[in-house]
Amino acid sequence: MTDLTELLAEDLFQKPWSREILADEDGGYLARIPELSGCFADGSSPEEALRNLKVVLREWLIISLENGAPIPEPRLVNYGETMSKPNQPKPAPPAKPKPVEKPKPTLPNTKPSK
Repeated sequence: MTDLTELLAEDLFQKPWSREILADEDGGYLARIPELSGCFADGSSPEEALRNLKVVLREWLIISLENGAPIPEPRLVNYGETMSKPNQPKPAPPAKPKPVEKPKPTLPNTKPSK
């Protein structure tokens, strides 16, 4: 592994990856990153599964970089009306439009004809 691979892997590691935690039939937990096929870890508690997933994620990224495999971007998550990436603040709502003034009615020029 090169220093460049490590730097790239660390940069990718910091991205806001989605995480899912699932209970398994044996009473343990499975944590996975849905965007990254095969990137999952287990544990006896949700916290342990997430800690283990951090180790697996870093290794998954390094192996993918070394093999030239494509690494997708974190997926967008729908938080109500706006789309944003996880761990990112929602954008401010748009400003309310100013009321439009209605033009005052004008009378047609009514000069008497000669």
